[in-house]
Amino acid sequence: CREASAGFPVLCRELDVPFRKTGLLMLSTGKRGDDVLEKKMRHSRESGIPCVRIAEADEVYRLEPRLAPGIRKALYAMDTYVVNPWELGIAAYENAAANGVRFFFREKAVRIQKENDGFLVTADSGTFRAQRILLTGGFGADRLWNSVGRPQIRIVPKEADYLVFDTACGNLISHILSIESEQESSRLTLVPTVDGNILAGPTRRPFSGRLDYASAEQGLLKLAEQCRKLLPDLPMDR
Repeated sequence: CREASAGFPVLCRELDVPFRKTGLLMLSTGKRGDDVLEKKMRHSRESGIPCVRIAEADEVYRLEPRLAPGIRKALYAMDTYVVNPWELGIAAYENAAANGVRFFFREKAVRIQKENDGFLVTADSGTFRAQRILLTGGFGADRLWNSVGRPQIRIVPKEADYLVFDTACGNLISHILSIESEQESSRLTLVPTVDGNILAGPTRRPFSGRLDYASAEQGLLKLAEQCRKLLPDLPMDR
């Protein structure tokens, strides 16, 4: 993450993808949140991540004056950016294709075998040899990963809801806001997108087993309530 952050602006400019430097404020409203921020601050120092510090309440409200009262402090990560992930993915694909990379779509990976010089991937139409593999297999990625060696990971899917607010609301915040509330289940993140919207979420609930991609009314109502508490000026009708 440290290396990616340092090279992110250069990458986006090379791929001609719009990006926005916002910075991140991870907010605390109580003792539990304070402890989480201090722990993350220690990890940042140990990992050599620059431009991360604890901001006290008066500075937080100078940076984000529309926040509701009650914020105690924040972990302020200045080198944080936002990008449209779909645009970035498409641009990376186009760049790779222009540089001679061949793509095989809708190929089901049946098995992966570790070899001395890389991997042998058995797919529906044949086999592929690779030095490296980037697993993007969704719910099946852990099965593929664990087939290479001793089981190490297990994916436990959950369902989530998000709210996207109109661009008319985009000027209400200038940083990514993530709140570490005193109830672990009440986490909330507000993201000022590169397109000028505000993205809020997520809720989390057990996976129903059906991939219908529908939002839950209760989840959206919960998000709206959390947004109203954190950012009272955020209009719920936009």
